Amino acid sequence: MNHHQKKLLKNGFIVPFIIALIITAVFFAAIFPLASYMPFSQRNISLAEYEKSDVIQMEKVPIDSNGNVKKSDILPIKDNTALGTFEAGQAKMPLIYNANEVNASGSFSLNKDSVLIGETGCAVISCCKSDSSDIKSLKTGDKINIETVYGNYVYEVTATAVINQESDIKKAAGKIGKSLVIYTDNSSSTGISSKYFTVICKFISGNNITQ
Repeated sequence: MNHHQKKLLKNGFIVPFIIALIITAVFFAAIFPLASYMPFSQRNISLAEYEKSDVIQMEKVPIDSNGNVKKSDILPIKDNTALGTFEAGQAKMPLIYNANEVNASGSFSLNKDSVLIGETGCAVISCCKSDSSDIKSLKTGDKINIETVYGNYVYEVTATAVINQESDIKKAAGKIGKSLVIYTDNSSSTGISSKYFTVICKFISGNNITQ
């Protein structure tokens, strides 16, 4: 290979490489000022507001010899407080009180306007669509096991239903004295549905919550 051929070969590699670097630099210089207008930018900003480390670990609550727990020993509960674990079907994830949008992912969230797990009334729990496959496979007679800082609870699935409005979710339990309703987005495809898939459960066992 003579000097002229070597020079051509060298230029054939170096020149395109330099041009590629220049194009890359110009691309990023142009794209960064526009980043705030991209659809994913707001999502990134929102996620940056919260960290998983913000979850508060609640201490154990005393239980008397009769298996009773005082409600006053449980309340008040701050948002993003870990209450224990929630197991339904193959899903076993943390149970968090009024979890924010980051902490709700990979966990179950006890609604702020809900009664406590085990308390008379309807306990309402939600889960993200991405975590809902096991919930949507639950059938009548399946058991829900919930371990909390104030005892272990078991509920039994009595029915599943699709609810049109969020305000009607709690009503799905009807007149069941101690009930649990789990809800999630109803759609299985990409996007968000305007309907909710719900699992209605009745209380089977657990510590009594007294005033």
